[in-house]
Amino acid sequence: MTIEYMSLKTLSIAPENMRKTAAESDLGELIASISAEGLLQNLVGYRDGDDTVAITAGGRRLRALNALAADKSSKAFRATMKIPVDIRDRAELHREISLAENVHRLATHPMDE
Repeated sequence: MTIEYMSLKTLSIAPENMRKTAAESDLGELIASISAEGLLQNLVGYRDGDDTVAITAGGRRLRALNALAADKSSKAFRATMKIPVDIRDRAELHREISLAENVHRLATHPMDE
Protein backbone atom coordinates (compact mmCIF):
# COMPACT_ATOMS: atom_id res chain seq x y z
CA MET A 1 0.00 0.00 0.00
CA THR A 2 1.50 3.29 -1.13
CA ILE A 3 -0.35 6.60 -0.81
CA GLU A 4 0.58 8.99 -3.60
CA TYR A 5 -0.86 12.42 -4.31
CA MET A 6 -2.10 12.43 -7.89
CA SER A 7 -3.53 15.27 -9.95
CA LEU A 8 -7.33 14.99 -10.16
CA LYS A 9 -7.23 15.30 -13.95
CA THR A 10 -5.15 12.09 -14.19
CA LEU A 11 -7.75 9.95 -12.39
CA SER A 12 -10.53 7.95 -14.04
CA ILE A 13 -13.02 5.28 -13.01
CA ALA A 14 -11.57 1.79 -13.57
CA PRO A 15 -13.59 -0.86 -15.39
CA GLU A 16 -13.23 -2.97 -12.25
CA ASN A 17 -15.19 -0.43 -10.19
CA MET A 18 -18.37 -2.26 -9.19
CA ARG A 19 -20.69 0.74 -9.50
CA LYS A 20 -21.92 0.75 -13.07
CA THR A 21 -24.92 3.01 -12.58
CA ALA A 22 -23.60 6.52 -12.21
CA ALA A 23 -26.34 8.08 -10.12
CA GLU A 24 -25.05 11.63 -10.44
CA SER A 25 -28.19 12.92 -8.74
CA ASP A 26 -27.18 11.01 -5.60
CA LEU A 27 -23.93 12.93 -5.30
CA GLY A 28 -25.37 16.10 -3.77
CA GLU A 29 -24.73 15.21 -0.13
CA LEU A 30 -21.26 13.84 -0.89
CA ILE A 31 -20.35 16.96 -2.87
CA ALA A 32 -21.53 19.14 0.02
CA SER A 33 -19.56 17.04 2.52
CA ILE A 34 -16.33 17.16 0.53
CA SER A 35 -16.80 20.88 -0.09
CA ALA A 36 -17.22 21.53 3.64
CA GLU A 37 -14.83 19.01 5.18
CA GLY A 38 -12.46 18.06 2.36
CA LEU A 39 -11.76 14.53 1.19
CA LEU A 40 -11.75 12.37 4.33
CA GLN A 41 -10.83 9.04 2.74
CA ASN A 42 -8.28 8.35 0.02
CA LEU A 43 -9.10 6.66 -3.28
CA VAL A 44 -7.69 3.26 -4.34
CA GLY A 45 -6.44 2.46 -7.81
CA TYR A 46 -3.65 1.32 -10.11
CA ARG A 47 -1.47 2.95 -12.73
CA ASP A 48 -3.16 2.68 -16.11
CA GLY A 49 -0.51 4.39 -18.15
CA ASP A 50 2.35 6.80 -17.67
CA ASP A 51 0.25 9.62 -16.28
CA THR A 52 -3.12 8.04 -15.50
CA VAL A 53 -4.56 6.13 -12.56
CA ALA A 54 -7.65 3.93 -12.75
CA ILE A 55 -9.75 4.24 -9.57
CA THR A 56 -11.27 1.01 -8.32
CA ALA A 57 -12.47 2.17 -4.90
CA GLY A 58 -13.78 5.68 -4.40
CA GLY A 59 -15.61 6.20 -7.68
CA ARG A 60 -18.38 8.29 -6.07
CA ARG A 61 -15.76 10.42 -4.34
CA LEU A 62 -13.97 10.89 -7.66
CA ARG A 63 -17.23 11.91 -9.37
CA ALA A 64 -17.92 14.37 -6.56
CA LEU A 65 -14.41 15.83 -6.80
CA ASN A 66 -14.77 16.21 -10.57
CA ALA A 67 -18.12 17.96 -10.08
CA LEU A 68 -16.51 20.37 -7.60
CA ALA A 69 -13.61 21.02 -10.00
CA ALA A 70 -16.08 21.71 -12.83
CA ASP A 71 -17.93 24.26 -10.68
CA LYS A 72 -16.33 27.56 -11.67
CA SER A 73 -17.51 29.23 -8.46
CA SER A 74 -15.41 26.82 -6.38
CA LYS A 75 -11.92 28.19 -5.93
CA ALA A 76 -10.71 25.38 -3.65
CA PHE A 77 -11.21 22.55 -6.12
CA ARG A 78 -9.33 22.42 -9.41
CA ALA A 79 -8.49 19.66 -11.91
CA THR A 80 -4.84 20.10 -10.94
CA MET A 81 -5.38 19.58 -7.21
CA LYS A 82 -3.59 16.62 -5.65
CA ILE A 83 -5.74 13.72 -4.44
CA PRO A 84 -4.48 10.95 -2.12
CA VAL A 85 -4.62 7.59 -3.89
CA ASP A 86 -3.61 4.22 -2.50
CA ILE A 87 -1.69 2.92 -5.52
CA ARG A 88 -1.93 -0.86 -5.77
CA ASP A 89 -0.35 -3.31 -8.15
CA ARG A 90 -2.49 -3.78 -11.25
CA ALA A 91 -2.39 -7.54 -10.74
CA GLU A 92 -4.36 -7.25 -7.48
CA LEU A 93 -8.01 -8.22 -7.50
CA HIS A 94 -9.41 -4.73 -8.00
CA ARG A 95 -13.01 -5.83 -8.57
CA GLU A 96 -12.92 -7.50 -5.15
CA ILE A 97 -11.42 -4.35 -3.59
CA SER A 98 -14.25 -2.29 -5.07
CA LEU A 99 -16.85 -4.80 -3.94
CA ALA A 100 -15.43 -4.96 -0.41
CA GLU A 101 -15.48 -1.18 -0.07
CA ASN A 102 -19.13 -0.99 -1.07
CA VAL A 103 -20.62 -4.12 0.47
CA HIS A 104 -18.97 -4.13 3.88
CA ARG A 105 -20.33 -0.76 4.93
CA LEU A 106 -22.62 -0.43 7.88
CA ALA A 107 -24.92 2.54 8.17
CA THR A 108 -24.51 4.64 11.29
CA HIS A 109 -27.04 3.74 13.96
CA PRO A 110 -29.56 6.60 14.48
CA MET A 111 -28.64 6.82 18.20
CA ASP A 112 -24.99 7.42 17.23
CA GLU A 113 -26.02 10.24 14.92
